[in-house]
Amino acid sequence: MSSAKKRINHTGRKKILCDAIDIELHSASMGEPLMATPRLDLSEMKLPDDAAVVIEAYYKSSGMRFDCGTVGKLNLPPKIELDQFDPSVSILFRIKVVDTGQQPGRLVASAERIRPRSDEEEKGRRSIFPIKELDLGHEVWRTDLDQDAGPVLKLNYRIPGFKQAILDNPMMRGLLLPAALRPVLEEIARNPAFDEDDEADWKRDWVTFCRDQLGADPDDIDRSDDEGKETWIRTATQKFCQDIGFVDAIVASVKEDVQ
Repeated sequence: MSSAKKRINHTGRKKILCDAIDIELHSASMGEPLMATPRLDLSEMKLPDDAAVVIEAYYKSSGMRFDCGTVGKLNLPPKIELDQFDPSVSILFRIKVVDTGQQPGRLVASAERIRPRSDEEEKGRRSIFPIKELDLGHEVWRTDLDQDAGPVLKLNYRIPGFKQAILDNPMMRGLLLPAALRPVLEEIARNPAFDEDDEADWKRDWVTFCRDQLGADPDDIDRSDDEGKETWIRTATQKFCQDIGFVDAIVASVKEDVQ
């Protein structure tokens, strides 16, 4: 059973490709709203100059709308304030180009489910498993898996230096990361289907990662067999741990500590 599925465009609406969009989400200080910097290039799309450009930020049923001028006179705000959202949620964006001429209100081009990059990621690159530092109360960490936005590893920012400790300490990495990965692999094993024409579909990136990096093709799973799914998850996790070299790094670290 193939993981990919195709969607037919009956409307003639143009698709704005990910290469034309860059939305950088800035880390929020305690008590401050999230901020984002949008960048958009529509110059290659041959759209009507007078068509209106709109950016929408949303999370489930909550949303904010930002008017950004027209295709011919794009007026992107240098920063947009996302004060209607809790900083802990995984905000997505959509871009709309709307006809104001012959068919007012008609959507002539769009991009959906745009995942912003963090201010720690390079332009044009987005992690498939981003890390957010948030107040998680008494939880140390957790993996959140939003079906639209994809998985996020959340760390409790009440623990000083927690993220850096994970990066620096191989024991912490080896204990946390495979456990954090498991819920994502469980979801892929349960249902790996994605829209092959949708660049924003998070499962597209994860299925590619599992196939190419972990040597674990989700199409090989018999989804009626729970034991088979568990074997696939365990195999993928072991390959992940092998590639990063957790055990060797931990052993080397322990030897350094006892010298």
